[in-house]
Amino acid sequence: MLTWFDSSQGKWFKREIAEDNETDAVKREGIDNGPVRRVYQVVAYLAGKDANFLFGTDTPSAPTYGNLPGLNGYLEMQQLRRAGLSLEQIFRAATINNAREFKLDSQLGTIERGKIANLVLLKKSPLESVEAYDTIVTVWVHGRPASRGSLAADSSK
Repeated sequence: MLTWFDSSQGKWFKREIAEDNETDAVKREGIDNGPVRRVYQVVAYLAGKDANFLFGTDTPSAPTYGNLPGLNGYLEMQQLRRAGLSLEQIFRAATINNAREFKLDSQLGTIERGKIANLVLLKKSPLESVEAYDTIVTVWVHGRPASRGSLAADSSK
């Protein structure tokens, strides 16, 4: 996928959003100083009011470089943390808040007897750092385990 993004065909999106052949750095600065700065302010305000954040991602958000499926959610968690969400708020957003909002909390969102066993086992606590979400050991979907290695793109499993 990265090879394709680096090809002429894969750069179509860059050509579409670039204005007057501006550099990536100039484009990024404009985005960071405009919409991204405003989003950080709104998120910080809402986090301070303990708003009901939900976690979801439109992976990938666009045909952009390095924003591969699965990576976008992790990057979003890092950005939410930088914007002011506590680690607990991020954890709740990724678990029970979504389940409650979609009226599925009787089936999932917490670890309880009788609930669907959709779990992620991490080496580190997500209440200590966002980086813990990148320490996946095993993923369970409906009670069936899959090791992190078996989920890799180059996995032979």
